[in-house]
Amino acid sequence: MHKHFILHELKKTNKSRETTFIGSKQEVANDQTSVSLIIDLHAAITNSMKKTYGVFSKAGTSYFKQEFDNYLKNINYDLLQSSKSYIGDDNQQSLKSYLSSEILATGGHILIIDYIMDDKQYFTISMISNKMGRAVNITNGIPTLMNTEQIDFRELDLACRIDIEKYRSDQTDQNYLCFISGTDSISKYFVNFIGCEKFNQNKDNSRKTINIITDLTKESENKEELRKRAYQYCDSKIASRNPVNLYDMSVFIFGESERDKIVKHANDKGIEVDHTFTIHKQEMKRLISFKFKGDWIESFAFDKSHIGTDILINTQENEVTLKNVSRLISELKNEDQ
Repeated sequence: MHKHFILHELKKTNKSRETTFIGSKQEVANDQTSVSLIIDLHAAITNSMKKTYGVFSKAGTSYFKQEFDNYLKNINYDLLQSSKSYIGDDNQQSLKSYLSSEILATGGHILIIDYIMDDKQYFTISMISNKMGRAVNITNGIPTLMNTEQIDFRELDLACRIDIEKYRSDQTDQNYLCFISGTDSISKYFVNFIGCEKFNQNKDNSRKTINIITDLTKESENKEELRKRAYQYCDSKIASRNPVNLYDMSVFIFGESERDKIVKHANDKGIEVDHTFTIHKQEMKRLISFKFKGDWIESFAFDKSHIGTDILINTQENEVTLKNVSRLISELKNEDQ
């Protein structure tokens, strides 16, 4: 199940810069307990709606990235010893140093795992907050309560999972780094430690992608149908908790022969958007709905499919006509009485 499983610890409290590294003396045994934990961690990352994707910086200057490349090249590489360096050394680029620089950040258990899941190889580095619990031990009929430290992936703070096959393929459309964070944005110090290339957050990626699709379909006679297909694709990815891929999305909307349509448009217009990311639900809704707030209107929203039938727009006269709104008329009459 796993080639390596290393568990270190960085102790640090909120509002303090003092950080203590406690390195493991040996790797975690490859047994049923460790296998179960890896399955849970992999699922926690896969099922998270806060995933963000990226690649290593082209500069390749991060300590972790250099050591990770050495690990992949050398079968005799001592991962346990080297991980102590890039996690716990006083080196400026170690995780300990990055963590110490963030006064509000807290420490936790550091899990470094190289494992196989569904015939694919992954390398994951994650930090799990310490959680105290209690266990019951009964010896010769005498119960004893004990305090224990527990690993709970519901408290998963920071994680980076590397798809090793994608990384080795060196394809520009493959975002092989998958991040997860316990907050809405990924902690900058962790991104810097990994050495990740600048990437968009999910909301930015979603907004740019929806704008691209809107632009590509605005001259089409079937624009509403095409936008609905885009919405269906995004909705299916949310339901399956998988990321969208701009190449696959293009095929779903425009057909196999137009696989590069969305990415090509982005490149032609100079729009920086990741090719793989987790879609933002509210941004996605803009494909089929319209919402306006401004001037003297507090809130005005409708399904875009009504444009041209129930909602008539006269750009020359700056007029919008609403049809088939008997309930609205009735309520307006009541307000006027």
